[in-house]
Amino acid sequence: MDIVARARPVLEAALQRSLGAELADPAAPTGGLRFPVTGPALTLAGRLNGAALAVTIETAGYLAVMPTLAEDEHAVTNTISTQYLRAARAGEWVHVSGTLDRRSRTLAFVSVLSHLGGPDGDLVAQTQITKSVIARQR
Repeated sequence: MDIVARARPVLEAALQRSLGAELADPAAPTGGLRFPVTGPALTLAGRLNGAALAVTIETAGYLAVMPTLAEDEHAVTNTISTQYLRAARAGEWVHVSGTLDRRSRTLAFVSVLSHLGGPDGDLVAQTQITKSVIARQR
């Protein structure tokens, strides 16, 4: 299965769809995703909801590991640490991308950065994720 086909169901999941999350580059899933600060991504104060950002951080982390996974493997988070650095306002877009720092047979270590607008925008959050590589459920 090619990487674009394997990424498609990740973004078609209900949470990601409800946030309007989309690949930053449809031809390159490892480039991360972006989503608008609207609807369910908003707090009552008109700012980005941290839980909405957490969903996209998890997704970007998985997309970073995905190219290293065999057809029968999946990666699940066992440790995550996020520093929320600034708020995003209603109507802004957030770009979230992950980098695979290291992969062993059973673990993957990923860094995820969340920026306003695009990868060169102001930093919203930075995250470290440890994922366990497990057998994929069929």
